[in-house]
Amino acid sequence: MKKSNLLFTVVLSLAAFLLSSCSSDKKEGSVTIYDGKSQWSDWTCNSAFGETEEGDLALWHVFFHTEIDNSYRTITLTMLTSKPGTYSGVYDENSGKWSNEVIGSVQLTIDYDGQTYPEWLGKTATVTIHEYDKEKRELSATVEAEVVKKGASETRNIKVEMDHLHFVSEE
Repeated sequence: MKKSNLLFTVVLSLAAFLLSSCSSDKKEGSVTIYDGKSQWSDWTCNSAFGETEEGDLALWHVFFHTEIDNSYRTITLTMLTSKPGTYSGVYDENSGKWSNEVIGSVQLTIDYDGQTYPEWLGKTATVTIHEYDKEKRELSATVEAEVVKKGASETRNIKVEMDHLHFVSEE
């Protein structure tokens, strides 16, 4: 965790950290989300991101929210690059770190009937960044992860496919 915190601090020092919303232009792309039990048909997205001086995303943090039946669900992803490539990692509970420093966090939360249930934390993850257009601030990536329910052994396999996810600064 110390190394992750240091990296996070360095990234924030080098980047302009912007709170933003995110969207996917249905004409150009889309976001598809599967939480291990349900395909999300409707969602909202908020994000925060930091850019390098060259305009690349040094950090992107997205929150996808939905309501299905009587539950509110959120998938939260934090990644530390926008460079195309495939990045896989395993989370080590003892050290509190991912084996690949590109992966910051993967988390699923579910709230049934207004009562908070345990979080589902990333155990393994593969992130494929297909492309990043820094002029448009659009990211195309796929995140596949196994998450485990906190305090239990129950797992789910989640998948988030982002095609031209647009990061919009709220200035």
